[in-house]
Amino acid sequence: MLPKDTNAYQGCLRHCFESLTIRVNKQWPEYFDGLAVTFDSTESKGWAAIIAEEYDLAQKRDNRLCGYGFTKDDQAPCGYPLQAADLVVGRVRLRTKEELENGKFTREKWDKLIFKGADYRTGSRMR
Repeated sequence: MLPKDTNAYQGCLRHCFESLTIRVNKQWPEYFDGLAVTFDSTESKGWAAIIAEEYDLAQKRDNRLCGYGFTKDDQAPCGYPLQAADLVVGRVRLRTKEELENGKFTREKWDKLIFKGADYRTGSRMR
């Protein structure tokens, strides 16, 4: 449990580390190798210190944590995005580009799929 005066981002980071252990144990109960964590680069010494603090706490709970580092999205290993939202947006962008180039997917179909029948221009339901 975090003290009430804890930074909200620090609380989220702690939850992330706790969830990582829980999910790895659930998905791969026999996994005993190391877990390394990569963060999006930061110039904030305060944020880097919070990451170090939370990592140290998490490593005490789960000794499989074997390191962490920082990198920029465009320098990530294998060119993969670091954040899930970046991954999803990148995939949607590529798929949309392919569909539009092949003439299989129009912007109107895309808008209807995204907004699930709502007319995004007026806020009313489309027929």
